[in-house]
Amino acid sequence: MHKEFGESQLYPLRTAAKTLGDIEHACSEADPDDWEGFLKVARHYYLNGVHRPFWRNWALCDPSIFFNPEVLHHFHCLFWDHDLQWCLVVVGPDEIDFRISLIQVAVGYLSSPGLLR
Repeated sequence: MHKEFGESQLYPLRTAAKTLGDIEHACSEADPDDWEGFLKVARHYYLNGVHRPFWRNWALCDPSIFFNPEVLHHFHCLFWDHDLQWCLVVVGPDEIDFRISLIQVAVGYLSSPGLLR
C-alpha cells in the first residue's frame, strides 16, 4: 500500500486512458521523431518515450490490470532466479558482461512520417 512507502500522496492509477492521453499531450508538445526533444517532454508526463504502445488498439485493454506489480515481480524473479543464473553457469559472468556490452544503444531511426502517427 502507498502508506508503506513513506509517501503521503496517493497517485492516480496509470490506466490505459491516462497513459494514452499523456502520450497524446506529449506528441502535441514535441515531435516523436525528434527523440531527444520528445523524451524530455515524455519524462514530464512520467512516460518512457514510447509513443505507440503495442496495446494501444486493443479493445478494453488496460496494462494496469494485466501488468500489475505482482505479475511484473514474478517475471523479474523468474528471469533473475532461473534464466540469468542458468546462463551464468553455462557461459560465465564475463561472457554475459561482454555480450551485454555489445548491445547497441538506442539512437532513433528514420521512417516515413505517416508510419509513426
